[in-house]
Amino acid sequence: MTHYHVWFSFKQDIPEQQGLEAVAAFLTRLCTESRAVDFHLAKNNGQPPRSKLPPYHAAIRFADAAALGSAIKRQAQEGIHDGLHGQMLEVIDQFHVEVFSGITIPEPGEFRGS
Repeated sequence: MTHYHVWFSFKQDIPEQQGLEAVAAFLTRLCTESRAVDFHLAKNNGQPPRSKLPPYHAAIRFADAAALGSAIKRQAQEGIHDGLHGQMLEVIDQFHVEVFSGITIPEPGEFRGS
């Protein structure tokens, strides 16, 4: 699995519910069109200065790096600022993206440190 994480905030004039609906609409479409496996939205309980990340988090899972690359390429072809992706961008203020690859943990006894 490839895990695409986005921490984000909404523009000051955007109510939380409106912003979350825009994000969820785009991510739901990714999943219904089989571009992504699933997603999860969360709100950070920490406040600055303790937390350095924006208050909202989206974790989107893709089958693998190729699926993520294909989804990004398709969105670029459709237009970054068009459709549901464009509507989502209209409500977001700042964001930070990180991409992780899943790790397979060996069964007990299989792992040998060096």
